[in-house]
Amino acid sequence: MKIKPGFICRVLAAVFIIAVSSLLFVSFAKAQIPKKPVENVYIFDYANLIDSSDEEKMRALAKEIEDKSKAEIVVVTVESLGSYTIEEYANELFRSWGIGDKELNNGILILVNKENLLLGKRGRIRIEVGYGLEGAIPDGKAGRILDEYAIPAFERKEYSKGIKDTFLAVASEVANEYGLKIDGLSGYGVSEDVSENEVTSDGNEENVVDGTFRLGIGAELIIVFGLFFLIIFLVTIVILYNQPYAGKKYEWTWKNGKWEKKVYVYRYDDLLKNNRSFFDDSDDSDSFGGDGGFGGFGGGSSGGGGASR
Repeated sequence: MKIKPGFICRVLAAVFIIAVSSLLFVSFAKAQIPKKPVENVYIFDYANLIDSSDEEKMRALAKEIEDKSKAEIVVVTVESLGSYTIEEYANELFRSWGIGDKELNNGILILVNKENLLLGKRGRIRIEVGYGLEGAIPDGKAGRILDEYAIPAFERKEYSKGIKDTFLAVASEVANEYGLKIDGLSGYGVSEDVSENEVTSDGNEENVVDGTFRLGIGAELIIVFGLFFLIIFLVTIVILYNQPYAGKKYEWTWKNGKWEKKVYVYRYDDLLKNNRSFFDDSDDSDSFGGDGGFGGFGGGSSGGGGASR
């Protein structure tokens, strides 16, 4: 059976469109992660939940802690998470912003989701902890901070107070870790008495919502791209098996007072024999660059440690 080149092109174009459409669907189904700010001002109240006085106090303390230890404590409030879980959203934002020092990985993100906060549902708030501070604030301790400071205030609809007190408790633990003496943190923090059940319970819930296991955004993208390349591979196998040539190349020459078109057919075995490619004469190229760290974010990362409520 012979396969016409035009048919092959249509098949590949259809496969490409399907793969791109799937990727776009996955992307738009998710809420947009805020772009990395030009400047790290520590408190990013996109959902307008924090009183100005509380915001100023937290910002001043966060700056003092970073100046003395390079640890970055960042608070972000958002209107909603889209189809992200709060764990997915926090981890993605943490890594894309690069919270904490790049070498020490000592960043902490306090993420608040206004939509679930107003509904009183799980996924209201999360403490995401960088690798370097997981010893100071393990998952169980992060959960106790939320239970003792955030949730009681949220249930009284004192949203700004709940966020501020959570920040102060986290800041107290960071200050203790680095032996810092900082005014305004006395009386905050939690005890070391954290049960094993508390740690395990929170850790097992990260990708489970309403009893249903959910894949992370990274896994979904891998599946989409994996299917795309699998289809391309299978189509290529069919082409090589059924098609006696790999492609054609045209060349115009002037002969006998007129232009004539010559067609050069490249067989697959010729390509292997001559060690050349039909597409060798292409000049197209793409280049991609990355943004460097700026505005005080140190480029830290998180492995998903923390707690959510």
